[in-house]
Amino acid sequence: LAIDADNKPVNLPGPEAIIQLCRDAARARFSATNSNSNYLRGVPLTYESHGATACVWVKYGPTITMGEALTQHFVAQAINGKADAAVRVPSVYLAFRSRCYGYIVMEYIDGSTCDDSDAKLVAAAVQSLIAIQGPTAAPGPVGGGPIVHRFFADWESSVTYDSAQLLEEHVNRASVPLCLALSLLHLRWIPDDDS
Repeated sequence: LAIDADNKPVNLPGPEAIIQLCRDAARARFSATNSNSNYLRGVPLTYESHGATACVWVKYGPTITMGEALTQHFVAQAINGKADAAVRVPSVYLAFRSRCYGYIVMEYIDGSTCDDSDAKLVAAAVQSLIAIQGPTAAPGPVGGGPIVHRFFADWESSVTYDSAQLLEEHVNRASVPLCLALSLLHLRWIPDDDS
């Protein structure tokens, strides 16, 4: 287990039961749609706890990393402890990998979908998230490791950066040939293979 939080709900099922729930949910979704096109990234998990029904959210899949879980756990601790927080971040109760899948079991926060009238609230929430200082100067997930983002080939940085400056230098070096190629293409100056 990458995370086994002290504040997890009593009677929360263990990893094997959670994995089975996710498999059952995926099968049910596949049977209902007869297609994998509606890829499930998470499911609610309801269970009995002290005579009441409790609910958590389980985010899972092949792209779910323990770096993501550790980062969410860190951010939740930083934000949720503030009385004047502009946003709530789901607390992470369990995080683990099984085979090629990552699982993050988190607090379920009921809410509504934002619309244009919520722009100021969303901006305040984003500002409070941006203001969080990471535990180190290294960009990337809490605990270290490659950065996972669509910017990178195969969605993952090829190296782990020790500082934002190293990341910036790497991006700038990589972008110069691309910018030059795009500029030359725009000018139609790139020679053909036949020339």
